[in-house]
Amino acid sequence: MAQQTEFSVPGSGGLSLVKLGGGLAIAGTIIGTFIFLLGCFGFGAAFTLSLIPTILGAVALLLTIIGALTQHAAGVEDTHVLASLLLSIAVLVGGLIEVAIWMRVPIFASGG
Repeated sequence: MAQQTEFSVPGSGGLSLVKLGGGLAIAGTIIGTFIFLLGCFGFGAAFTLSLIPTILGAVALLLTIIGALTQHAAGVEDTHVLASLLLSIAVLVGGLIEVAIWMRVPIFASGG
């Protein structure tokens, strides 16, 4: 009987653009959350860093779309593409809201 010495998951070959986009979106989520928490604790200057998650979300969205269109034959699953798309859009929108807070743009209508 031959023993299998290493464990490998089928289809987990190299790094695809969709996985890279998803990783960037996760990083943008973590950075954006920390910026928001610092702003909630009174450190308003933290919102000057809000361009970081915005840029990460935009790059992640582009990489996900390009990877989904070009690397479909490489074994990229549709659920990974959908998860990366949704997270990238959420990071982009969250980053834009943080930029609006930083620039003091009124987000909600003021009452009276």
